[in-house]
Amino acid sequence: MKKRTLMLAFFLISFASNAGGSRVSCDDDYGAVKKICHIYHDIDDPEITLAPPSNVSILLLSIRDNKGVKYLPVNVSKTFPDLPHYDAINCSITNIYRNNVRGLTFLTTLNLRYNEIETVKRDVFSDLTSLLALSLSDNKVKHIEDGAFYGLTKLMAINLNSNVCVNEKISSRGLNKTEIEIWVSKFYIQCQLQENSQSGQN
Repeated sequence: MKKRTLMLAFFLISFASNAGGSRVSCDDDYGAVKKICHIYHDIDDPEITLAPPSNVSILLLSIRDNKGVKYLPVNVSKTFPDLPHYDAINCSITNIYRNNVRGLTFLTTLNLRYNEIETVKRDVFSDLTSLLALSLSDNKVKHIEDGAFYGLTKLMAINLNSNVCVNEKISSRGLNKTEIEIWVSKFYIQCQLQENSQSGQN
């Protein structure tokens, strides 16, 4: 009985230590109007989640200048269901998955500049139906899957400057669905051509 109790206690302690996820520190130094929540901790677990903050009235979730951040947290929408702005700049993020941005239907800007992202996966942004601006500049994008930008029907600006297979920036007061599809097809084709060319040389 004593052994069983000790094992149960160990399990509960282990569970508690993993259940909190990545802690966020909310910082209102920029004024009461523009509330920002900064993540200062390293993230090296692809399944890590956000712990509930003391203030959920956040306009920007921000991760900056931290090479110890290799992944974005998952299920952010459960913590910030109405989040409008999200950036993760100058980190070491290699992949972005649908779970990282799932349910963020009010998000209008997503900035992922200066990371290590190599592939833009199919349907990864499909929940971001309100997104106006997306930046993936200064990454290492060399492969864009077909349907990678599916669902971004309100997009007005997309920045893919300084990547391996694409170096383009689109900015407009409004892109219709057809124009978005044309540009996205161009990105996809450019990356496919470069990938095929490199495969042929090997």
